[in-house]
This record gives sequence, structure tokens and C-alpha cells, in this order.
Amino acid sequence: MAPASRSMSRADVLKSAMQLFWLQGADQSSYAEIVRATGASRKALYGWWPDKSEMVRQSLELYQEQVLSQVLAPLTSDPKGDLELFWSQIQAVVSSGSWRGCYLCRTASGPLSSDPAVSGMFRAHVERLQGAVANAVAKAKQHGFVDTAIDPETAGRSSAAFIVLLSALAAAGAPAEDLAILVTDARRACGVGYPFI
Repeated sequence: MAPASRSMSRADVLKSAMQLFWLQGADQSSYAEIVRATGASRKALYGWWPDKSEMVRQSLELYQEQVLSQVLAPLTSDPKGDLELFWSQIQAVVSSGSWRGCYLCRTASGPLSSDPAVSGMFRAHVERLQGAVANAVAKAKQHGFVDTAIDPETAGRSSAAFIVLLSALAAAGAPAEDLAILVTDARRACGVGYPFI
């Protein structure tokens, strides 16, 4: 990448760093790779983020705002809590063959897991995911879209576990077909596709 221009913003650099960290892992990314990926000078990077851990934390916050909020949007913005759309998005991502897992899940389960900010973001995301799925399942039950025997809280916990597992498997290079099978299981755990034919 070309050297950073004077007009390159801190936000642009952070977004490029986030993409690098997501692709290969924050703990695996050297400063030389960050400089190449962002186009910023080492001096600019150190000026904005005196240590790499702060850059990682801010990139995780950006990831939550720009990526995870969009993934959860069908569950949190739709009055019915659109489980079908939520799981269809997950299916599309894992089927792409290029997905390497959730950046937050991967970071929180690797060497940076001891960072209190990283582990706190991860726990908050898992709780938000569990709650969003549980609320969507409860709403779907009220409208007869899912089997009344499905417990919303169990569906929420199961969904969060499925997504963390999907992320770990994707980071380890699992084939897209294997990930797709897990998404099908997760859909059923939430009652998507009820009544089952």
C-alpha cells in the first residue's frame, strides 16, 4: 500500500487495521504489517496508539459498531425479531469460504484473552447475542412461528455457543460445508422453519 497521505484520517487507519486483524489475528499482526496494511507511518501509528493493545481495543469497538450491530439488526430492529434473516446472514457468511470467524470471538479466545477490555467486550457481546435471540424466539412463539416447546433462553444460549464454535472452527480452517451443517442445527434450535416438514 502507498504511504499515507496527509488527508488519511485516524478512522481510516483504524478501519484498515481492523481488517488486517480480522483476517490474520491481532496477535499475529506485526507493526510492519500494520504499516503496510494501513498506509500509515510507524510514527503516525505510535502517535495515535502508543501501544498496539489500545489499537486492538479500538478496532474491536469499531468491529462491534460496524459488523456485529449489523448482524444483530434483524433480531433487535424488527418488531417480530427476524430469526430467519439473522440465520440466513450467518449462513451466507459461513458459506462464502473466505470467512475466518468473528474477529471479537477469535481475539477473546487467543493470547489477548487476558486483556480485561477484550474479555469484557466478548462477554457483553455474548450476553447481547443471547438476549437478542431469546427475545426473538419469544416473539416468534407468540405469533406461532416456532414450536411452543422451544425455550427462548435455551435457544439464546445455544445460538451464542453455536456462533462461538463456528468462529473457532472457521479460524481453524474448517470447510464451509461443515460450518453450514452447524448453522442448520442452530436454526433448528431456534425453531426456524417450523413446522418442520
